[in-house]
Amino acid sequence: MRIARESVQTPAESMSTSTSAPTKVPFGNVYQGTVQIRSGSITTLTFYTSDDNGLTWAPGYDDNGTALSRSVKAVPSSLPIPTALVGAGWIGLVADQAAVFSLNLKS
Repeated sequence: MRIARESVQTPAESMSTSTSAPTKVPFGNVYQGTVQIRSGSITTLTFYTSDDNGLTWAPGYDDNGTALSRSVKAVPSSLPIPTALVGAGWIGLVADQAAVFSLNLKS
């Protein structure tokens, strides 16, 4: 039996800086991915989750109760999406400052 896998790269777009309206990403079938920071002055990327198509958002946490965020050391850069988000219907991305990004997602 062969399992078909798919890899998708999204077009570049601006990332939200609002915790009440994160950049919404459908994530239901994704098992791993990266966020490609293309440009901007971002220093921190924070992840949120939603199970209702982005109507409500909750901060993402790992198994130890640590908030899911990534420090951005340089622009451009590639950051792994935390594996603790696998199984979330939607993930939300929030930058602390302006950023343009794209995603590489594997499902």
